[in-house]
Amino acid sequence: VACHNAAAPRAGLDLSTPRAAVASLSGVPAPGTGLLRVEPGNHARSYLLRKLLDEGGFVGTAMPPGGPTLSRTEMRQVAEWIDAGARLD
Repeated sequence: VACHNAAAPRAGLDLSTPRAAVASLSGVPAPGTGLLRVEPGNHARSYLLRKLLDEGGFVGTAMPPGGPTLSRTEMRQVAEWIDAGARLD
């Protein structure tokens, strides 16, 4: 979380706490893309997964830069969280 911390949230994305992460991701436009960072209920249209999966169609570099990438299980958990509404509970 070095680049997306509360003190200096790169691109306005604060991942320092679960509450900050949800506020910075859920329903928030991804700059320069026309997509939401996370479209609650629709992982396929969520910009976050494009950045994590490194399948192209995003601005900048894949996340996290230099790896390690998330495992398939972790990616599935992110997608399921998004599909469930991207909430804290």
